[in-house]
Amino acid sequence: MSHILLKMPNSRFYSKRLLQPNANFSTSPPNPGKSKSTQDMPVVGTEVASLNRMRGEPPANWERVLEGIRKMRTSEDAPVDSMGCEKAGSSLPPRERRFAVLISSLLSRAIQRLLQNGLLTAEAIDKADEATIKDLIYPVGFYTRKASNMKKIAPICLTKYDGDIPSSLDELLLLPGIGPKMAHLVMNVGWNNVQGICVDTHVHRICNRLGWVSQPGRKQKTSSPEQTREVLQLWLPKEEWVPINPLLVGFGQTICTPIRPRCGMCSVSELCPSAFKESSSPSSKSKNILQQGQVQPGADLSTSPPNPAPEPRVSAGRKRQKNNALKISKEETKNPSGLPDIEELAYNKANGSVVSSEPPANWEKVLEGIRKMKTLEPVYSLGVDETDSSLPPKERRFAVLLSALLSSLTKDKRLLQNGLHTAEAIDKADEATIKDLIYPVAFYTRKACNMKKIAKICLTKYDGDIPSSLDELLALPGIGPKMANMVMTLGWFNVQGICVDTHVHRICNRLGWVTQPGTKQKTSSPEQTREALQRWLPKEEWVRINPLLVGFGQTICTPLRPRCGMCTVSEYCPSAFKESSTSSSKSKKSGKR
Repeated sequence: MSHILLKMPNSRFYSKRLLQPNANFSTSPPNPGKSKSTQDMPVVGTEVASLNRMRGEPPANWERVLEGIRKMRTSEDAPVDSMGCEKAGSSLPPRERRFAVLISSLLSRAIQRLLQNGLLTAEAIDKADEATIKDLIYPVGFYTRKASNMKKIAPICLTKYDGDIPSSLDELLLLPGIGPKMAHLVMNVGWNNVQGICVDTHVHRICNRLGWVSQPGRKQKTSSPEQTREVLQLWLPKEEWVPINPLLVGFGQTICTPIRPRCGMCSVSELCPSAFKESSSPSSKSKNILQQGQVQPGADLSTSPPNPAPEPRVSAGRKRQKNNALKISKEETKNPSGLPDIEELAYNKANGSVVSSEPPANWEKVLEGIRKMKTLEPVYSLGVDETDSSLPPKERRFAVLLSALLSSLTKDKRLLQNGLHTAEAIDKADEATIKDLIYPVAFYTRKACNMKKIAKICLTKYDGDIPSSLDELLALPGIGPKMANMVMTLGWFNVQGICVDTHVHRICNRLGWVTQPGTKQKTSSPEQTREALQRWLPKEEWVRINPLLVGFGQTICTPLRPRCGMCTVSEYCPSAFKESSTSSSKSKKSGKR
């Protein structure tokens, strides 16, 4: 019957009628209906690989490639490592854990918020308001449809399976919103019953790039994850069916990315027919270095000879950003420290044009409420304070400075793993290599350039260390008031000001904690917010307020569609429910009952 399987790759009919549970795909015979047209025909060139895939013969070097990917995955964490389906509800009783695995296959990381709100059983989901579920799983893709499917799945599991989940592939595929990938994942993780490979978009993309799969009897790539699964199961040994999903998903999240794959950092690129074909300038540059024999594949590129890649063509939007940046730099030249002039402040205060130093009402209650909410919400930490504390003091301070510039812990780790966490290493490294390592950080081209300039300054003026004063830090390229205050606090343990980023700026304005001097208008920039906040906030709160409000802004008081219905201090917030959409407003009404 496997020939019908190949003819109907997207058909749900085969899943429900033709395949028996526990069928062994790895020994499926080649398509008998096509035997004359494929086996009797002379095969030349690249058609051999396609025909081998259809016959169930493994591609050349697949074991070497898989082993190479395993080694790369051990050196760099990926999102799948911390929020994979197998992590869902591991401490729960068996029935609840299986339901958690099913929901996790739909939601990924958002499952943590359901768990914290006691909504990880069929009974709880069935009783919950759909608007509340929407609020909790937002911003998961298609969150409205997924909330609706969860409400449909819960009563099915209650009435047909006594609160458990279906134990067969066919029955799982009948649940709303559950496709072949999810069904196989749930069978593997939930029931420990391996019936097929879990193929998502990462596995589908990577298998096609490696040339591991092709459409039956053709040289074309497979057109869907389901078709990739069918072809992959014809040759991949069954003991690899479970580990291949997290292995390739993590590889796809970190190196073999959908757009601009980092082929220059891939140790198996020599075995990949697609290597460097989809990469842009910096990675292509890495390929040139490899081809010239200067560096062996998979070697550390941090010491490659400098040969900067050409800047990509600048769009109209980027030109506008550049012009804005020039305007800002001109303004900073007038007042390079970015700090308020003391004489001007004294004059303004005498003339009543400075905001009152009186703290806002209930600010302590609000701050305490946010602290409690932070313990309930998963804050995805990208904090500068997580820089490796085991480094020598000088190296740690430089790492703190780089971390402030990049605002991403993952990119910091990449630099550290490649030995690029000191001024000496950054100064010697090729700018194209730095770009590759910090991509896709915003403005990665400009930041890589600034890192090179900063390294040179730190070496020549500070013996490889970083400046120890706010004014000197602000003189470094790309370092603004927020970063300078953060580096002074965490690098030198010298608190000179509050670190105000966009989250702190937004939340303080929503709470009505800050206004422009002499007006009722909101502050117009993070720097203006910092000045207003420092006039009344006790100094012992200056360090703590940044991570507290950043975490709150990442999870509840989000930039778009804030989750006011889930906020325990909304009664003290003058902006509550004014920016939220229908579902949050609905949550407010349900919360009043």
